[in-house]
Amino acid sequence: MSDRSRVLVLLACGVAIGVGAVGGFLRLRHRLHWGPIETYELRDDILVHGNADLKEVALTFDDGPTDTTRDLLDVLKADQARATFFVVGKQVAKYPGLVRRMMDEGHEVGNHSFHHPRLDDLAQNQIRDEITACDRAVFQATGAHMSLFRPPGMRYDEVVLRATQDLGYVTVHWNVAAKDFTDQAPSVIRDRVLDHVQPGSVILLHGHPDTVRALPAILAGLRERGYRLVTVSQMLSRLPRPVYVKSNAYGATATVPTAAPATILAKKTSAKKGPRLARKSATVEPRSDVTPVHGLDVPTWN
Repeated sequence: MSDRSRVLVLLACGVAIGVGAVGGFLRLRHRLHWGPIETYELRDDILVHGNADLKEVALTFDDGPTDTTRDLLDVLKADQARATFFVVGKQVAKYPGLVRRMMDEGHEVGNHSFHHPRLDDLAQNQIRDEITACDRAVFQATGAHMSLFRPPGMRYDEVVLRATQDLGYVTVHWNVAAKDFTDQAPSVIRDRVLDHVQPGSVILLHGHPDTVRALPAILAGLRERGYRLVTVSQMLSRLPRPVYVKSNAYGATATVPTAAPATILAKKTSAKKGPRLARKSATVEPRSDVTPVHGLDVPTWN
């Protein structure tokens, strides 16, 4: 082999080693979260992660209210912890008092559709019907509207995102899932959360009885690790580029529940984008009559 060939071979080996090293560094950087973590997709108004520089997490509960929601609220109250509940409209009609209790005890309530369908299978008008019917059910139960939305199954496409934005919502993703929708040991649910939590985590939970039994240990584990529990609107307000939405924590004003009307969805049609609607104002005035509790910055928006 000539000297020129040897030089070319050595250069090629050097380049290959360098590329591999860079790739490995980038993968390690991602796993260890060196550098900025994507937190908010501005174009689509999606929260994907909280501020990684703050040791705080948001507990979120999907698909309620159900028979076990009362027990979840009891556990959260005993720990003076606050959470965000993404509720299903047809369930709100069954348990309006539980939704009022959520707000009265400082939890936030977000929109999770009325019938819990896969929204990316629906036409735009059907998507809007699902979201607005859920909002109507919550308003009739509590006198408050919602600013946060999570699509069932976290299934969405461009049509779903545009409809959500047009109705004035911020979509909330999750990045730690308890996978607690089937029977399992509470310790498994606890470990699944605590083993993956990190600063800025949005934790997805449900109202399964095993989750109720696991929740005290999850809360204790988060406290022991030095995490502060915040609502989603608080997490949004403390992003590197803050996003402000109106919170409905402490916002229940309805005193007499009224049944939410069932929504009959139209036959599925082709999804078409409608005209863009004006966004809801995010300007809110702070309240000064709320007493903070340990480990939490109590919401002062209303």
